[in-house]
Amino acid sequence: MSRHLTEHVRTLTSKGQVTIPVEVRRRLGLRPHDKVAFRITETGVELVAESMTLEETYGSVPALKEPLSETEWRELLVAERSRRYEEKMADSSPGA
Repeated sequence: MSRHLTEHVRTLTSKGQVTIPVEVRRRLGLRPHDKVAFRITETGVELVAESMTLEETYGSVPALKEPLSETEWRELLVAERSRRYEEKMADSSPGA
């Protein structure tokens, strides 16, 4: 018997669509246009965030004219970590 922390019941539309609840989207880290996978297991069905494949990412970012230095890479990393942290904090704040 499985244990549920929370349960969300939704209605399936005539087109076979269902809205994924905000709490579920947050837990999976889903954003608009992300893909999800429905995995059929022996015990049921799992909803998981689908990662992009290498083929899907190819060409999504323009090539750099010149390679970045180690310092530039570190600056980009720090900036991206800060952005993600701020985004996470905004999503977890009351009333978000």
